[in-house]
Amino acid sequence: MSTPLGPAEPGADPAADIVTCQCGWTGDRNEFEQCPLSGDDLWDTAPPAPPVPQSIELTVAGGARLSLSPGSGLGLGRDESYPAAAAFAAHTNVSRYHAMLRYDGEQLFVTDTDSSNGTFVDGVRLEPHREHRIEPGTTLRLAVDVPITIDWRS
Repeated sequence: MSTPLGPAEPGADPAADIVTCQCGWTGDRNEFEQCPLSGDDLWDTAPPAPPVPQSIELTVAGGARLSLSPGSGLGLGRDESYPAAAAFAAHTNVSRYHAMLRYDGEQLFVTDTDSSNGTFVDGVRLEPHREHRIEPGTTLRLAVDVPITIDWRS
């Protein structure tokens, strides 16, 4: 990861390209292509991958809480065959088989299952039967008034 010296630091060489290797060694990339301690390529500055959430917690309008673990899916709707049906029982505008969530351990996906009143991501109605990725910070809503808050945990 690159950690350049700021211009306000006394004695900073404006042409220096200071980086810190994963092993902890710090040096100027203009002088070293590889870390003298680990041999790692100092020009490979891809940022570290963000931590993968271990679980995703969902809160349905009205306060019902649901959880998704890596490799799992969850049917959203009022049909009694869905484990989360009780969370939607009071919402008659939510279809019996409204949408499906799928969490592969890294990404969360939603698919509208041809619901009557729609599934919305960031206010945009999804096309039925097409999987849509949900990013952290995205809003998810079923029908006109059933928001689902997504809490990404790591």
